[in-house]
Amino acid sequence: MLWGHSHSFGSGLTGWYNYITVPLLDSLRNRRRYSAYRLDNASLRKYYDDLAVFRPRSLYAYASAGHLLACANRGRPPLPLPLKAAFLAAEPVLESYKSAIREVFRCPAVGEYGSIECGMIAYEHPEGGYRVFQRAVIVETEEDGQGVYKILVTQLRDTGFPLLRYEIGDITSEPLSLSVDGQERLHTIVGRSHDLILPPSAKLFHGELITHILEHIPEVVLFNIHQDMQLVLHFYVRTDNGQPLSGSQEKWIKQSLLKAIGEEMEVEIISVPHLERTVAGKLRWITSEPANKILRENNELT
Repeated sequence: MLWGHSHSFGSGLTGWYNYITVPLLDSLRNRRRYSAYRLDNASLRKYYDDLAVFRPRSLYAYASAGHLLACANRGRPPLPLPLKAAFLAAEPVLESYKSAIREVFRCPAVGEYGSIECGMIAYEHPEGGYRVFQRAVIVETEEDGQGVYKILVTQLRDTGFPLLRYEIGDITSEPLSLSVDGQERLHTIVGRSHDLILPPSAKLFHGELITHILEHIPEVVLFNIHQDMQLVLHFYVRTDNGQPLSGSQEKWIKQSLLKAIGEEMEVEIISVPHLERTVAGKLRWITSEPANKILRENNELT
């Protein structure tokens, strides 16, 4: 797994419990977890070296993190035991991501579509599009009048709080259709992207680093982070009571960020009454101008 590890930011008994049990469960499941918070070339090449020793059969990663792992290890000797598949999740899966992973890891790269509240919704199929995971959810699409279709999900697995025709906030370019074998199929899915952030050292970090820090402050109900070309991180937060964060909370955010990335960054924390959403109905958590510039340049090279 090239993924986040929010348990490392916990505190008190819960934080201690997660700090102990998560690595233990990973070990029992024969699973290796690499940090998606560190995505600089040196870290990504070190992950690859460890993969050659660990010999996994599959990779599960944030889509952009998996892409960067492949790009950082182009031209290196192939893994001794080829992967059977790479599963990319949590973000839109670009074709350039899959192409780089196929080239380096010599295996299929497929997208997975889901959410925290709905679980697994659909998975990419070799014949194209995403097949709905019909054993777990009911999916509908509804035209929103602008030439795109809202995705509605019904899931009854959580009997304490089932979701009925839940508007997940993502959109698709075409309505739900049936494949040749009668399975429901979603087309291109738009929405939910966690950008990268760029510290002064120019070592890219996944934006989930920030989301996993802020989730430990219960007063924060919504947030948006924007990084400008001067590398300043602007935190826009909305609290449940409309009040600004305390000085101690702001200090904890900055200290946690410093601890995670290992260097100072200029951070501005601003409390706001509301935050604008994207056309997909989602709140864009991370927007980094310098990191996006680097990604565009990398995609042009690939």
